Amino acid sequence: MNKYYNNSRVSKMLKKSTFLVFFILMISFVGFSQSQAEMNLEARQEYEKSDLQLNEVYKNMLAMLGGNEKTLFIQSEREWIKFRDAQCKFESEQYAGGSMQPLINYSCLKALTDERINQIQILMEER
Repeated sequence: MNKYYNNSRVSKMLKKSTFLVFFILMISFVGFSQSQAEMNLEARQEYEKSDLQLNEVYKNMLAMLGGNEKTLFIQSEREWIKFRDAQCKFESEQYAGGSMQPLINYSCLKALTDERINQIQILMEER
């Protein structure tokens, strides 16, 4: 098993990174005295930036692959997106119906997307 995908390690990293991103966002948001709606919007915009960066890294990785590797990478990315979305839905569910739920969801999406960018960049460096 690749050292970057150790379940226990990944789980701990996810918890720490999600908390860290949430904490940093909350500190930065408090400093600007934003409304919840503004914080939700900013979190969404930050996630969208990360998503665009992921798309670029993904395209670069695809260009490096051929044949079966390319097919498997596409499949793994599709499965990873399902995981990311389900994980963030789970993490934000405890805030369901609250104005903070979008902030938690987008913060999680950004954190996991940033981690995926890093994973793919490491894979590219190993080639």
